[in-house]
Amino acid sequence: MFFISVVFWLCTVSIARTQPFERFHIYLGFGGGVPGSAAIGGTFFMPSGWGGAVYVSGWGTDSRNKPSDYSSGTSLFGNSSNDLPDDFTAWSFRVVKEFPTKSKSSRLGLELGPTFIKGNMHENFQPNPEPCMWGFCPPNYTHDMVSKSGAGVSFRAKIEAPVSVPFGLELGFNANINSVQHYFGADVMLNLGLVRAKK
Repeated sequence: MFFISVVFWLCTVSIARTQPFERFHIYLGFGGGVPGSAAIGGTFFMPSGWGGAVYVSGWGTDSRNKPSDYSSGTSLFGNSSNDLPDDFTAWSFRVVKEFPTKSKSSRLGLELGPTFIKGNMHENFQPNPEPCMWGFCPPNYTHDMVSKSGAGVSFRAKIEAPVSVPFGLELGFNANINSVQHYFGADVMLNLGLVRAKK
């Protein structure tokens, strides 16, 4: 999969060299989405609509290994939150295809490519024998933090609004299917750069 991505990238760059730079669209994007995600990266595409994108994204989900009766403990200030999120970071390298609309005030886009992911996950839960002391109770389970790495495929479909030459917004629907933790969600991105060609 990585080899295929490199071939696509090299083909894109070789074609791009035959085009004037000012006809490129190239911009940085950053934003967030649901469920609980954040992303930053860059995109470029040629007048033909073909290009590439590199993005780093992160998200968290409540630990899938957490026992149903898990408690993070209590203190003099009351009960603590029982949330125990696993955190994931993905590096995605996607081929981009843009589709302009008749009005030129919006674009549609598809992105597809390999993704490499690292997750920090809570595992190996065991009952905690430590007693409560002085009004403080520790979590009722101990656990280990385990790091896992893997690879997969990242897909994104988007609707873009290039508001001006240097500024644009986009709404995306994305999927990250990998060997560690799948992710499906929606996001809103703010784009800065050469977002729209000068009129």
